[in-house]
Amino acid sequence: MSFYIRVSPLITPVHCITQTEEPKILVYDKASVYALPITIDLKENNKKQNTSERPRLVLTRNNRVAEYEGVLIAPGNGQQNYDVVDIDTRDFTEGGTLRIDVQVGSGKSNASFDIFPQDAVVPIAGRPTESIAGSYDVSRNSGTSLTYQFDRGEIFQFGATGNWFSEKGSRNSYRMKAYVIPKQRY
Repeated sequence: MSFYIRVSPLITPVHCITQTEEPKILVYDKASVYALPITIDLKENNKKQNTSERPRLVLTRNNRVAEYEGVLIAPGNGQQNYDVVDIDTRDFTEGGTLRIDVQVGSGKSNASFDIFPQDAVVPIAGRPTESIAGSYDVSRNSGTSLTYQFDRGEIFQFGATGNWFSEKGSRNSYRMKAYVIPKQRY
């Protein structure tokens, strides 16, 4: 797949950007090709953003608890590499409290976890500014809990990643249990 984006006329109006079969960005004009100092992996980024392929836990009034086991990878300092699980709470139309208990395995990476709203873009770099609940730098062989009170059910995004200070590429397992405490009706 190739695509072209017109660049501002800072160099010349005929310059364009193209993505070649190798995921590298090139700038070219009629006479020559210049490689920019950037490399991206569009397949990996698209895979992470494709919500139809993500695991989904559906919580209902009759089934308020669900569990999931996953693997997290340390992204390197300043980067994010979330393993995302969708948590569907739409059956709770009057709201409630989402609680997620997480146990980190004995692998090499420590962990960080976030809950994002349905429409948030899960980041691939920097701090998770759209997170509505988070727990960071969770040690191996330990656990944590995240809670978020909501007024109306939606599909939340739970993200698990290695922390910034673990060796880049190191892995660990995690086990999470999500449940909803319904809002009390008066």
